[in-house]
Amino acid sequence: MIKNFSIKKIIAIAVVLFFQMNQIVWASDSLKGHVVYLPENSSFEAVMQSSLDLELLTNGDVISAVINKNWKENDALIAPKGSILYGKIIDIEKPDKYQKSGSFTVEFNELVTPTGKINIKTKPIKITSNAKRGGKIIAKFICGCIVGAAIVGMTIMSAGLTTPVAIGYFALMSGSTGLAYAAEKGNSVKIPAGTRFYAHLEEATTLTFIE
Repeated sequence: MIKNFSIKKIIAIAVVLFFQMNQIVWASDSLKGHVVYLPENSSFEAVMQSSLDLELLTNGDVISAVINKNWKENDALIAPKGSILYGKIIDIEKPDKYQKSGSFTVEFNELVTPTGKINIKTKPIKITSNAKRGGKIIAKFICGCIVGAAIVGMTIMSAGLTTPVAIGYFALMSGSTGLAYAAEKGNSVKIPAGTRFYAHLEEATTLTFIE
């Protein structure tokens, strides 16, 4: 009886020790990982996730971008391609009717990867549109003048105006028509989706990755 009891006790102790050892192994596995130091000015490449209309943007708007190449530092993968950046607009230069381009400045502060979120802070990034708005407005102005000239020509013929009066009326009305047409048909200036840029960290940081 004593012998049987001792064997059972030994088996029970062995089972308890087995589970305790497994818990220790699982705990040590969960603590495995690596630390990566990111110096100031560490950079990565990204693209705008969606098209942005400069005339509709305001300071404080949150925008997103996508990392389009694996971001590595000293052969350590920081964020894979496809990770999402989020940041806030801190300055906007809106185009007026005659400017060829506009721009906005953004600071990114959050990076979402397949394994979680990383808090970062990039230096301000200025992104400028390459829209040729001024050229479009000039073209529309010329079209408007042509339309105006045709209308004024028919008006002069039907009214039988004298030559000096007709010339003055022609210049005034055709030019006004051109300006009105250009103003009415003005286009918005957008930063298209896929616009590429490079971001640089504003300060050094240390990241711990759990494997």
